[in-house]
Amino acid sequence: MPICSVSSRQCYDDGKEFAEQALVFDQAGDIAAAIFYYTEAANVLLTAINVDPSMSHLRPTIISYIDRAEQLKKVLSMSPKVQGGSAKTEDGALMRNIEFLMEQAILEDEAGHTATALERYKDTAQLCLRSRSNVSMQSTIQKLSLRADQSLRRAEELTRVIQQETELKDKNTLSSDTGYVGSSSESESAPPTISRREEVPRSEEPPDTTPGSNSVEPTSVVRKLKPEEVDLLKKSSYINKQLFLPWMDSDRFDKFYYMDKFTDKNGNLGLADKQKKHFGGWKRITDISEEPAIVKLASAFSIRQTVVSDCSFVASLAVSAHFERRFKTPIITNIIYPQNRKGVPVVNPSGKYVVRLWLNGVYRKVTIDDYLPTDRHGDLLCSYSSNKNEFWVSLLEKAYMKVMGGYDFPGSSSNVDLTALTGWIPERVNVKRTETKLTDSLYLRMLDGHRTGDVLMTVATGPLSKEECDRTGLVECHAYAVLDLKNVNGLRMIQLKNPWCHLRWKGKYSPLDKDSWTPELQKALNFDVMSAIEYDNGVFWISWEICLHFFDVVYLNWNPKLFLYRYNLHADWAAGQGPKKDHYNLEYNPQYKVEVLGAKKPCTMWILLSRHITEKEDFANNKEFITLHVYKTNGDRVYYPDDALINGTKINSPHYLARLNAGAGSSTYTLVVSQYEKTSTISYSIRVFCTENFKIGNIPHHYPYEFKLGGEWTPQLAGGCPNYSTHKNNPTYALTIDPHDCSETECFVKLEAPKAFHSGFTISPTSDQKFSKTNSGKYRNGMSVKIFKRLPAGTYNIIPSTFEPGQCGKFFLTVGSTNRIKITRKG
Repeated sequence: MPICSVSSRQCYDDGKEFAEQALVFDQAGDIAAAIFYYTEAANVLLTAINVDPSMSHLRPTIISYIDRAEQLKKVLSMSPKVQGGSAKTEDGALMRNIEFLMEQAILEDEAGHTATALERYKDTAQLCLRSRSNVSMQSTIQKLSLRADQSLRRAEELTRVIQQETELKDKNTLSSDTGYVGSSSESESAPPTISRREEVPRSEEPPDTTPGSNSVEPTSVVRKLKPEEVDLLKKSSYINKQLFLPWMDSDRFDKFYYMDKFTDKNGNLGLADKQKKHFGGWKRITDISEEPAIVKLASAFSIRQTVVSDCSFVASLAVSAHFERRFKTPIITNIIYPQNRKGVPVVNPSGKYVVRLWLNGVYRKVTIDDYLPTDRHGDLLCSYSSNKNEFWVSLLEKAYMKVMGGYDFPGSSSNVDLTALTGWIPERVNVKRTETKLTDSLYLRMLDGHRTGDVLMTVATGPLSKEECDRTGLVECHAYAVLDLKNVNGLRMIQLKNPWCHLRWKGKYSPLDKDSWTPELQKALNFDVMSAIEYDNGVFWISWEICLHFFDVVYLNWNPKLFLYRYNLHADWAAGQGPKKDHYNLEYNPQYKVEVLGAKKPCTMWILLSRHITEKEDFANNKEFITLHVYKTNGDRVYYPDDALINGTKINSPHYLARLNAGAGSSTYTLVVSQYEKTSTISYSIRVFCTENFKIGNIPHHYPYEFKLGGEWTPQLAGGCPNYSTHKNNPTYALTIDPHDCSETECFVKLEAPKAFHSGFTISPTSDQKFSKTNSGKYRNGMSVKIFKRLPAGTYNIIPSTFEPGQCGKFFLTVGSTNRIKITRKG
């Protein structure tokens, strides 16, 4: 069901509220907060005009807010930095500590974590009582006494609860030991428990998944991982030599309060060169702002990128914040902890924060302190919110940069960044290499997804000359957030935002293009040209055709809730398994059978392959080109790369998405993981999404009985294919299936030969039995395979040959079976 978008009335009400707050802060002398709210008021009122042109009378008001914000910026730039604080400020900081600790105690209490809640209440009481002698304001002393009393009373109640539970437990244990109640028929003791971190991962989609079904059970049910999957996810927890463990529900209740301020044991992050040039020191957010908040107003317009080269990440934040603002649904600010009882991130006086990111196949826990890099004037050298008291942008960036190895970030793509931030399904479209009809359908998909709130979008430029950049206003190799799309009588338009918050498109449909912006187009796009000319916030409209000309890639991240049924698996692919390249032979590639189960209507299935990355160098210079092939089969293993339903393109991105449409009823597919060239062992996850129920499982390629024999075509034994009379001169092997062992068996025959010429084999019975002579099919380079599902007992001649006589070389003949067999060289 589509999510309702924001209305002009809603924008007007928001703008009025922001303007009122701006006036309050302005009169109180809080310049930074006043600047932020004047700017936000101008932005939302501008949106109101865009949605409803009848509100254009608000334009002078908007300009007045912008002018006042600019005046205050000048005042702020000339104001000396304030050092230290008054008794009132210090008391306020103390009470924020008390209220935070009390909130944590209540959260644990409400969650039923009695023992932990008891400790938090005791800590609160202890801090209140210890601090009373250090404050001078009587009102603060009264507040401390009240909180101490409340905490002690609840601590006493919880102590009695724990005592009662302990007594009951002891009583039950005694009864059980004497045989009266709770006796068990099991003679073995229960297996030893392991710590929650040793349990590591649960196979699940994001915690807010829609109930559905995977290969065995609904997505709302946790699948027990195989031991090898657990080991793999543990190994993938070490990223850039730091440990990022899979997320647990209990991480929401992590220990956040410390008597001494928390400092990350891993130390400060490495700085980028531009940061080092201006670096003045690390500051905590409580040293930067007297009234800090994590989130006051998540807004795409308030995000500022500085000297860190992470435009794709900042664009991802902007898109996510715009979604939150537009649909009133948190998808980005809700991944920061600690949170209050409403699920809103709050300032932690101890300086410890936890961020939940989707990394290497699962959500993971990223712990940071609140030290942020500043310049010699005390200004932030990282991305930030234009509301100087709001820090969600800076903290999220720090958490992500920690995972990526530091602020000296090698660069990324919004696909990767948005997946980490939201867990949404990444899709990458290289529009430079896409046919026109496909870019037409792409725009329609983007338009529909944007309307319903099911897609987050960014676009990226490729290399551009300096002349092109100067002429167009675009930045080369730069990510832009997609804020809106509109089709106006066949004119397809897209609204973009530069994460720098300035420098926008100068060409057709720019604010300076007076000819293109007709009154009708302005009304249709809800765009006010005069306001745009007055205020450059990096936002601009551009036509889809022009966008395709100047931009190389469109990045889309889709809401997993589009699919009722989902599944997630994790595996390794050893470098030494099979040939280095799979141009001829897919036998050793990881393969999976996927079966759609009796779909009542045509359905959609998406399969996402994600390679795990653990080193910064690997991320910066990704040399592993991966992809996913999909074959319409009966679920059998695929040996040849021919005739794929989806022939995946190998890309050096961590993610590859295959999309397919299945008809009603049941249908079966084989998924094949592929690399351009195996240079090292890779770990990967596969997430399958489907609108109908399905099953998925690994396809084994080993038979319990398998024999491999070496042979050679010599000048005397190279007789060529059956088209030649000399075919009988080829080496011959006898395959015997003893009827005492079985009446029939599944049998696998493979010939591996030099790629320089075509080869194959024939198989024929040596006696009269219910089996006709057959062959491996067309002669192929390198390898030929034939599988016999039901081969009757008896003896068979297998003759491997090249297509042309006289082609000499060595070969290997492999025969596998589900039952005992015997194979020998004849003659």
